[in-house]
Amino acid sequence: MPSGSPDEEEAFLDECRHTSPSRTRNLRALDTSWPIWSIQIKRLLTFAIFYTIVLLQVRKAARRDPTSLFFDPDIGFERVYSAQREAEAHAFVDKWNSMHPYQASTANQSICVGIPTAQRANVSSFETTVGSILAGLSPEERSELYVLPFIAHLDPQIHPAYQTSWLHGATDDVLIYNLERKERKYVAYLEKSEKDHHKKSLVDYKYILNACHEVGTPFILIVEDDMLAAAGWYAHLKAALRTKVRRSITDSSLYLRLFYTEKNFGWNKENWLGYLIYSTFFEALVAGILLLLRRRRLLAPSFCLPFLTIYTPLLILLFFATGRPTLFPLAHGLHPMDQSGCCSQALLYPRDQVPGLIRRFEQDLSGIKPVDALIETYADETGLKRWAVVPCPFQHVGSKSGQQIQAEKGKPSAERIWNFEFEKWWMDHRPSPSTIDNNRDESIEVLIA
Repeated sequence: MPSGSPDEEEAFLDECRHTSPSRTRNLRALDTSWPIWSIQIKRLLTFAIFYTIVLLQVRKAARRDPTSLFFDPDIGFERVYSAQREAEAHAFVDKWNSMHPYQASTANQSICVGIPTAQRANVSSFETTVGSILAGLSPEERSELYVLPFIAHLDPQIHPAYQTSWLHGATDDVLIYNLERKERKYVAYLEKSEKDHHKKSLVDYKYILNACHEVGTPFILIVEDDMLAAAGWYAHLKAALRTKVRRSITDSSLYLRLFYTEKNFGWNKENWLGYLIYSTFFEALVAGILLLLRRRRLLAPSFCLPFLTIYTPLLILLFFATGRPTLFPLAHGLHPMDQSGCCSQALLYPRDQVPGLIRRFEQDLSGIKPVDALIETYADETGLKRWAVVPCPFQHVGSKSGQQIQAEKGKPSAERIWNFEFEKWWMDHRPSPSTIDNNRDESIEVLIA
């Protein structure tokens, strides 16, 4: 109460007695609103801290996921393991004794490895492909493979590898074109036509398929000349085939994929309606839980509104920004891949499926579909299953490929054909250098014996 004359004190008391009840209630409401806002701010700060921690963890986990908003190209395309494996492949070729060619024994051979190759301007990864397939194999493993490079030129001398002694010495045979006059004229036309390169690829692929089929092995593996095999790739493949038998997978399958790219495994825009429905359902589920807790007086209304309008939508956005491969990685082993499988770089075919595929190629040699699209079309037409080995034992050589297509986001297009798990997984599970050297030396000793 203010100090002053008795008249002033009496006036102040009279004003207090005549203060309206509504004004008193407003003052009390103002006093109680501050604790509510203080609680809301604390909750918001707590969620912000939690969200930031989760965001940082997600960003770290999704750096190699090309479908994620947090994808880091510098890390995702980093050739951590590929560079090491290339060095091992070149070391195998350099150490090869060209004076003693490999003497194959057809008794135990189970896979014909066909490697079609064509010389590209300023690009040569063929040596890396063949060397990585052979480097690190034990003598027993090498004896089970029939390695058949295919020089896909009418004049094989055009390809520099054809003139090397290591290629003829380290492989079982080197395939070249042997065509009738009419077919030879058509291939000559395709070699000169830049716009018909996909037709030439169809002819080449059909030719190596047929040649491997004539070898008579139970399986045929076609590997393009821009691929890199991991150390232990063959043991990895055999383990996958044993899994197929153990799981009693009896459905007819066209191929077993040894390379794919995760770029096709993201959230597809064609399914946006489904994603919207799932998100709405999740929001409704959260709202139902909050309503139930509110009715039981376990939550205050001030908590429910920001949870529904801020916290839950932000968590949903983070879920989709993370990327599907990070959230739902493929289980290691044998995985069905009837959809989203990319490219024809490394496919293993059962022998009995090859004649039908060759006939399909013959029907479409003058068509416009590339090799991989025609293979998928044939599988869809016949209802044949497609499988993939996870993690894949082959990697694309990336920017060293000769593909000349438009770049995306500053990266060469060929480099985008990339398996992002390959680099880290095989680096973490690579055999010791001594094991690789011993296997390489033993293999070379057997090959030149």
